[in-house]
Amino acid sequence: MKIVIAIDSFKGSLDSRGAGEAAQAGVLAADPAAHVVVVEVADGGEGTLAAVLAGNEGHVVRVEAVDAIGRPLATNYGVFERHGKRSAVLECASTVGINLVQIDPTLPSRANSYGFGQQFVHALNADANEVLVTLGGSATTDGGTGVLLALGARILDQAGNPIGPDENPLWRFATLDTREMREVTGTTICILGRHQPTDRADGRGSGVRPAEGRDPRAGRSPGRSDGPLGC
Repeated sequence: MKIVIAIDSFKGSLDSRGAGEAAQAGVLAADPAAHVVVVEVADGGEGTLAAVLAGNEGHVVRVEAVDAIGRPLATNYGVFERHGKRSAVLECASTVGINLVQIDPTLPSRANSYGFGQQFVHALNADANEVLVTLGGSATTDGGTGVLLALGARILDQAGNPIGPDENPLWRFATLDTREMREVTGTTICILGRHQPTDRADGRGSGVRPAEGRDPRAGRSPGRSDGPLGC
């Protein structure tokens, strides 16, 4: 008998391979003659980098960046050859992931994706023709504005003051200046995490889901609009 086991990670408990190997041990205890294959899987959140590299012959690149609240962090991304192109896979959860920070009511206003942008810039400097970006498991609700800062864009508040990478840029966002932003060539493919749930009576989603770790009963943030950038 041949059995293929493909189990997603259990957040905070087991990664995909660990869960698969636990199931494998159970199967072999019941049938020692079984041929059991464990395949790593992920949905765009934590573990996606490992799952992609497990299915492709590639290697890991070490990068110095910052986490979602600006603390120095050593993280990784993967590089492999795909269809004759040099491809990089970046896992948001491993750099600005919700599992790397302490959840409290101030997190949404502080967390940003700048560190993930540093990782993205490193991959571009390494001449990646194609970048696979996995967005699940993030601690941020900044709409990727932190990534734009890392690429050289300027974000200003209503008074014209620049907003730095030490806060969620959307909290005081007024103007985006891309004149000095690095041009991104090649292909960027985004792999999302969970599907946006519907939360309105008419079946439509709100367009913005509350940050992971944020109590949805707290309502919208002070000073934010109901437009597409409200959070």
